[in-house]
Amino acid sequence: PFLALRFQPPPQALSPIHREAAGLWMAQVLDEDLDRLRRLAGNARLVTDPEDLVLSDVADANWRRPSDRLIKVETVEAVTELLRSGFVVEKVVLQPTQLSDLWPVLSRRFAEPGGDGRWAGQPRAEGEGGEKARCELLLGDGALLSQVSGIRKSSNLGLAFALARRQPPNTLGLECAVPGLGDRGACVRILALDGLTDAFNVGACVRTAVAFGASALLCSEQCCDPYNARAVRSSRGLVFRLPVVVGPLPALLQELRGLGVTTAAAVVQPGARFLDEVPSLPNRWALVVGSEHFGVADDTREVCDLLLKVRMAEGVDSLNVVVSAGVLLHGCVEREASDGSRLEGVDADCPAALAARSEGGGKPVAAG
Repeated sequence: PFLALRFQPPPQALSPIHREAAGLWMAQVLDEDLDRLRRLAGNARLVTDPEDLVLSDVADANWRRPSDRLIKVETVEAVTELLRSGFVVEKVVLQPTQLSDLWPVLSRRFAEPGGDGRWAGQPRAEGEGGEKARCELLLGDGALLSQVSGIRKSSNLGLAFALARRQPPNTLGLECAVPGLGDRGACVRILALDGLTDAFNVGACVRTAVAFGASALLCSEQCCDPYNARAVRSSRGLVFRLPVVVGPLPALLQELRGLGVTTAAAVVQPGARFLDEVPSLPNRWALVVGSEHFGVADDTREVCDLLLKVRMAEGVDSLNVVVSAGVLLHGCVEREASDGSRLEGVDADCPAALAARSEGGGKPVAAG
């Protein structure tokens, strides 16, 4: 049954007897999977008609339409990351062939009866009822999902969809949004995006930041939405692993500096230091990368402790923002001091250095 479901050999490759047997096996396994899904979440059902209204959300025209309330998630990798997160999920559309890999995630997500699209035991928001949060689980084969969504690929194996609720904007300040920020001894790594407009680049930067252990993502108000469907797909769903704060970057960076975080901007203008000239950094830092055409804005650069650039070959003046972010994030992680005390790469009068010295009883920080 597993082989019949997982690999689905073309009908012409099987004899009539084998085709009938394979069809019976697949039908039996699918019935068992549906029963199991319904025990987890009562709203599970199989969809076979492309005109079925339950699939209208993933229809081509509707799926491409932006939403202020919902996050649209595409590909089985991104849907898996969403299901592992704390976001409330309203609808999941999967293929039967994907269930064997997703059972552990689905079982944990829907461990409590009722089919709510949240982690087991996660509290409801004030005024939120069970029916309002109920999640639909739909199963349909890859050809059906491709036909409904208009997505044409050489293979439909990874095709899956989900709808999740956007979380309310953070109004409590960065200290509440970013893990460890209030603890001066905790390691903090933050990537800030200033005015990036390409959704693919935003998602790729998120994926890079998660790879280097970022604590949070900051976005300027002019930045492309990191929960844009294309950005989510580009991040492979890793955006659901990071707290995201959107707001005026100069003010957010000033707040970080007041909490002992060293701020650095990636620029190409004169006056910036090459990354390889900075021997070490504290273990609390934020890196700002700018838009594809205009770079980091002037008012954002002015509140940064460091201006950094990547050494390149003669005649090359810039890198793609994702490549630049990857090089600089890796370099910052490599230069971290284990105790957060080394500040040779930072201006001695910047807020981060002053905070470190004041916590050390007013003595200068030892170099090396």
